[in-house]
Amino acid sequence: MKQIIYTILFSALFVSTISHVVEKFVCIKKAKNNSIIERPFDKKTYNVLYFVCGLFVSYISFTNYSFIHALFITVFAYISCVVTTIDNRIRIIPNEIVVVMFFLGLILRFIDGGFISVLYGFISMFAVFVIFMVTLAVTKGFVGGSKVGAGDLKLMMVVALASGYPNILYSISAMAIAMLVFIILSLMSKTLTLRSTFPMAGFIVFGLMIGLLNEVVWVWKNILLKNQVNLWLNMHLFFRLCFLRL
Repeated sequence: MKQIIYTILFSALFVSTISHVVEKFVCIKKAKNNSIIERPFDKKTYNVLYFVCGLFVSYISFTNYSFIHALFITVFAYISCVVTTIDNRIRIIPNEIVVVMFFLGLILRFIDGGFISVLYGFISMFAVFVIFMVTLAVTKGFVGGSKVGAGDLKLMMVVALASGYPNILYSISAMAIAMLVFIILSLMSKTLTLRSTFPMAGFIVFGLMIGLLNEVVWVWKNILLKNQVNLWLNMHLFFRLCFLRL
């Protein structure tokens, strides 16, 4: 019964507040930078997506995890909706959100496993940064530079901290597969071309949610990703897509 109450409350919270939070961030960023171009935004469609996200994540979390753990996962889902919408609208990942996610991730790592878990979180952050820079160096000669913004990298590093090890492997794999599917479908539907760019925040935070919920999403963990060799290959695929993306 408690799980249902939490699910209803958080679903209502998602729908009633996220749009307002996003609007405030967009207004602040546009006030600071007049050159920002805002993309088309269908508020009703996004509200439906917020409701579905709040409903799914809160129910799964409060059904399968402790209250504190479930609360953190749901808060991360809330923030994920906010940062994805902002990135989709103005192609910016606010530093303020990244900082909040960093401290939340730090606390979650400590709750999960104490200082050892925090250490693994920082190692995961460092690993993501190193792999990113190595991929950039290897790929730079082919594409003439990176199409990934600093905000994308900072968000990926925060996701690595919040996910920890080995969950970061599942997070990166989810990002890579989701991005690959998006690219293929977009090319087939001709909504994007080889010269197009697209916001990455949605793919990154999707990976975060898979990493945080990997114990529940057992199909993903045990069927699609059977061993760590596949996980590291998916991590390599994700970073190649970051630099070779449309």
